[in-house]
Amino acid sequence: MAVMKANLQSLDIGDTFLTKYEIRGLIGRGGQATVYRCHDTFIDREVAIKIMVDSFETKREHSRRAQMEARVLCKLHHPNIVHVYDAGATDAGAIYIIMELLKGRTLRDVLRDLQNLTLYETLSIGAQIADAVEVAHGEQVIHRDLKPENVFIVEGNRVKVLDFGIAKFLALTGITTQRDTLQGTMWYISPEHVQGHGVTARSDIYALGSILYESISGTPPCLVGLQEISTPAVAWSQINRVPPLLDELIPSVPGHVARLIQRMLVKEPSERPSSMAEVGEALRSSCARLQSESAG
Repeated sequence: MAVMKANLQSLDIGDTFLTKYEIRGLIGRGGQATVYRCHDTFIDREVAIKIMVDSFETKREHSRRAQMEARVLCKLHHPNIVHVYDAGATDAGAIYIIMELLKGRTLRDVLRDLQNLTLYETLSIGAQIADAVEVAHGEQVIHRDLKPENVFIVEGNRVKVLDFGIAKFLALTGITTQRDTLQGTMWYISPEHVQGHGVTARSDIYALGSILYESISGTPPCLVGLQEISTPAVAWSQINRVPPLLDELIPSVPGHVARLIQRMLVKEPSERPSSMAEVGEALRSSCARLQSESAG
């Protein structure tokens, strides 16, 4: 029997959602959504269900945005993007997305345990992220919140990019987050985003560069040498401070890797790589070069 609870943010183990999804546990809860681990009793498989909740926006506007997120996510078919099986709205108007259940851990969890990754691991993971986000860019979607928490590592160091919940849909003006509203985690957002100049595909490239820099050095580039870690200080750093090249911090980092990541972190968007496709190709080329030099 379908659960009739008014508050879908607090479903309990054993409750049933939409007549066939048995709640098995809570995966996570954020400001705009709650994600549950569920069992599809009809076809006998484990799934994750993301249920959108009302936020600071009006209920009507939030529902429209949640619907557009669900529609776009269902179009994003790529091995490095979490697969969406279905989406819809309950009779009460709550938007839900039914997704594959992932087994592994986030890149943030990995970095918390190991502090940093090897060069080859970093470049390989970065290329997979670039491939996934390039597909989104092809659908006129900017992620806006790339960070280690939204990169999921499954078996074999395969990547799944998560949470397009605050993505900006370029072709759908008026249905997305308000223009120039500051969203995302401050450590990874681009200077133009901090300044309210809007975001482009190259803003995601800046975020990926920050992730790669941290994965190698153990510290996000905006925090290197920063004496005070506060929102104003980090914002100022993102706009004004150029981080040292990685090969200056870690002499064992090859110059071609350091220069590639530094180019992704340039303050002026037009001077960054032109697309995630270009970034992915460059990262794979650097991987191949590392392997060749190691073999030699």
